[in-house]
Amino acid sequence: MFVRFAAGLLLAALSGHSIAASFDCTKASNFAEKQICRDGYLSTVDGVLARTYKEAMAATDQPEALRQSQREWLTIRNQCTTQKCLDKALGGRIQSLEAFISAEKKKAYERAHAQRIAELRAQEAERTRQQEAAFARQEQERQLRTQAAQQAALAQRPAVSTQVAPSYPAATVQQVQGQQSESPLVS
Repeated sequence: MFVRFAAGLLLAALSGHSIAASFDCTKASNFAEKQICRDGYLSTVDGVLARTYKEAMAATDQPEALRQSQREWLTIRNQCTTQKCLDKALGGRIQSLEAFISAEKKKAYERAHAQRIAELRAQEAERTRQQEAAFARQEQERQLRTQAAQQAALAQRPAVSTQVAPSYPAATVQQVQGQQSESPLVS
């Protein structure tokens, strides 16, 4: 983080563009603000801080908490009475904001990732529901075809006679039995 910060400052210094303080220097009211306006290096660092703060505001879903944090930091910065203190305070705040931005981006990525996983799970659940419904329809159609085939097979069978065999009177049966016993073939 410090390397990125230092590289940014070096780039700004070498590019020939001066970075003005992030506030109106005509309204500077305390040592810290006046020193930032007088010192080109501190003014450059303050400009980097302003851009980093703006990026942090864009990255967060809780801007009011970040504003409050910035106000609290300003009271600490305003207690500085030396350039070294201001340099340390500004650099520390930039590093703090960069860490905050990284954390916010990570949270945003994790939220997006979790949302995507939820969407994929919902799609998979819908796909499974549709597959189960299709299977149920196919099974129902198979059962209907089986029933139709069974009914068609029953319709094509030859008719079985359901007539009752003629009954003979008991006397006739006894006569037939008696004749069989008188028969010469029976010994």
